[in-house]
Amino acid sequence: MPTKLTPGLPGQRMTSQRRMLLGIISDAGGHLDADELYRRAKGKGARISLSTVYRNLQMFKKLSLIE
Repeated sequence: MPTKLTPGLPGQRMTSQRRMLLGIISDAGGHLDADELYRRAKGKGARISLSTVYRNLQMFKKLSLIE
């Protein structure tokens, strides 16, 4: 089965969790820490762990998607 790759995440799959986290970050318009990002994702009904939020933030930073 082919893997869905996206231009913004070279070599990475765009999972529903990643899509949601990027959307929350984009909509925030300001600084969010990992705990607040986690709370907002959980508030939207996401099945996500705090460690997943941290891993994705590290990846987003490495790919220069966030500062």
